[in-house]
Amino acid sequence: GAFRQAERERKLVLVAITSPFSEVSRLMDLGQFSDPEFAFIVNSHFVPVRVDAEEAADFTLEIALNTPTLEAAGGALFIAMEPDGRILSTSLPVALRGNPWVPGLVDWIGDLKRNYAAGNATVREESQRLQRERERLAALIWQPLVVRDEELKAALATSLRVGISAMAAHFSTDRSALRDVPSPISAPIPELLLLAGPQGQSTAGAWLLRLRESACYDQLWGGFFAASREPNWQRPEFAKQSGRSALLAETYARASLILDAPLFEATARETLDFLLLALRDAGSHLFAAGLHAALLTDKEGNPYVRAAAELSTGTPFVKDSLTGALRLGTSATVPSGTSQQRTNSIKRAREAILQAAAGSQPRGRANELYAEVNGQAISALFNVGRLLDEPRYIEAAEQAYTSAVRAFVVSGDVAHAKSGRFRHTGYLGSYVWMARAAMDRYIATGNEDALRDAGKFLGRIRVLFGNAGRYRAVLRSRYPYLRSVLGVEPVADLPDEALCATLLRTLTDYWRATGNAETGQAALHLARSYAQATEDLAPRAAGMLRAVALLLEPAVVIKSSRAVEDAAATARRLPI
Repeated sequence: GAFRQAERERKLVLVAITSPFSEVSRLMDLGQFSDPEFAFIVNSHFVPVRVDAEEAADFTLEIALNTPTLEAAGGALFIAMEPDGRILSTSLPVALRGNPWVPGLVDWIGDLKRNYAAGNATVREESQRLQRERERLAALIWQPLVVRDEELKAALATSLRVGISAMAAHFSTDRSALRDVPSPISAPIPELLLLAGPQGQSTAGAWLLRLRESACYDQLWGGFFAASREPNWQRPEFAKQSGRSALLAETYARASLILDAPLFEATARETLDFLLLALRDAGSHLFAAGLHAALLTDKEGNPYVRAAAELSTGTPFVKDSLTGALRLGTSATVPSGTSQQRTNSIKRAREAILQAAAGSQPRGRANELYAEVNGQAISALFNVGRLLDEPRYIEAAEQAYTSAVRAFVVSGDVAHAKSGRFRHTGYLGSYVWMARAAMDRYIATGNEDALRDAGKFLGRIRVLFGNAGRYRAVLRSRYPYLRSVLGVEPVADLPDEALCATLLRTLTDYWRATGNAETGQAALHLARSYAQATEDLAPRAAGMLRAVALLLEPAVVIKSSRAVEDAAATARRLPI
């Protein structure tokens, strides 16, 4: 509608991508979107479109094109487009009015509309530059391994070693974070490290401990904040995304077994307990998208910071110097930092502060229901329930899975949203995470219906989104008017696990569970298509590297009274 309107009225389209989990987006509501001059320019010369990054996850992936564009912009971005969908220019959500050195948003949009109206060549040159850059990025992904089938696994193993070496180059000196950039609050990197032998597992322990000690973990109510704007997990975005927190809970549960780390087990439990308490719909048992961003300038104050005011001396908690929120003191080693003694001390202090801060509980639930988010939460609940032998997580996952199938599955296809204008079946993420949830239900419970569901979802994925081992995130029919859309193949973690990586893991598990040769070939074709791209994508290639490693791992049956612990201890050893 907006693009057809722009064509009729001979205007440009201004797309504002925002997110309820972005502090920058909240500030834009208070600044740019309420400024009269900005509103006058936009309404006079553009057709404005505001896009929610979670609602329109498919559009967001197409724009990002395997780059952390939106993450680097703080979760918000302005895009000026022609009526046929060609991107003319983009801008971060900078201040409205700039200075002689840094133009403001009003300057950018004013110069753009004047130059475009005058037919200035600089506008066309910028558009062509952006399109060439998008085509270059797309070409990085498509680097298939050109080998005979009998040589494929050896070639995949070589690509795996090269990709892991490229990943390792991005770690900080103490190997507990990334160098000079914000480390992602997401599961792929530590999950890969947990597969990488004693040295990799030691690095994973340091990574997970530093994140757990930081203000990016909600020390009182549990769960992880959406993002960090500074290196070493400083200055969190005070918002929560259900799927991201759930997947991190699974990682902490797995690490607790491998590293014998009680604090990591407590972290997994606190995180899932928060999701079940605050983010699960009581009627449907489905999970809301998360909690909206809270600003330090909010009228009632940021609840995570207000709770720190209740802090008394002599506890494991300290006030974070940048935000005023709670964090843990930094421990000298992973064993001492994750010990049972420290875990008990943190638990006692947490319970005391929670009583004092009872009136400061976080609010602002984003009540939208998405298949992708629920698939992530359900998958994590099944896996943590299995890893920690916790029946109530399995029960919660069973209830949510049954509701998710009723809410999102439409004649065999998977809708993105439960209701509204984004209830469409053209987004790969919905199918992939429902297939993953079904597969994890089977692994956790042995339910044969879940295995059949996984097979059906995987079959629809290959029919709708696959093409000779390549997978597109969006059906072409979703955005036929966008000339800039290249059909993104989601291979990079942004920062959550890339959809192609989750798909490869699920294809591999289904192949091993059923022996289905067609699924096995699909897994190998997918790996062949993208394994060589991992070197260029580092450090956003952890998800694909992990998936390739699991594909190459021989299936082993372990029978013992400690089968889960023994399986974790004998996980694949990767050189990192």
